[in-house]
Amino acid sequence: MSEENVNQEVQAQSPATITLGDMVALYQVINIASKRGAFEANELTAVGNLADKLKTFVDKANEQAQAAAAESEAEAE
Repeated sequence: MSEENVNQEVQAQSPATITLGDMVALYQVINIASKRGAFEANELTAVGNLADKLKTFVDKANEQAQAAAAESEAEAE
């Protein structure tokens, strides 16, 4: 079986999911790569915009999770 067939079979078996933890990890990868000079000057705007979007998304998701937890806690009392 070729590598391409194996990849297609694995993808068919398990749908891809991205968690909040994955997004945090991706933000950290971008940050580390940027510090190490992995990006050229003409790429910095796009990379920075993506990092900002990831950070905003993660921050909002964390705020919503905290609000939901506080609401559940208040309802339990």
